[in-house]
Amino acid sequence: MDTPTGFDGSGVEARELARALLVAGVLVLLLSAFLFIAAPSPGGAMFATDYAPPLWTVALPWIGILMPIVGLVWMVAIYRRAFNPEPDQDAWRYRAD
Repeated sequence: MDTPTGFDGSGVEARELARALLVAGVLVLLLSAFLFIAAPSPGGAMFATDYAPPLWTVALPWIGILMPIVGLVWMVAIYRRAFNPEPDQDAWRYRAD
């Protein structure tokens, strides 16, 4: 910890923080999946053929499960690009000896 901010510039702390954020994203995804499965159905009459639930009551749970998936995919893409900014370059050129 050589700097006043506590980071030494090696990127190890940033990688650990990024991994912790990815774990938090996976936990949010698992929680939303559990809530999607455990959600009660809108219900209706047992044998009613003319009952159709409103569209928002059908779409809202799907939005609630799809948005964390999109967010997690986005987080993984940012994580992969952040630690490999120039994939066509050889990694040995950027090592600090």
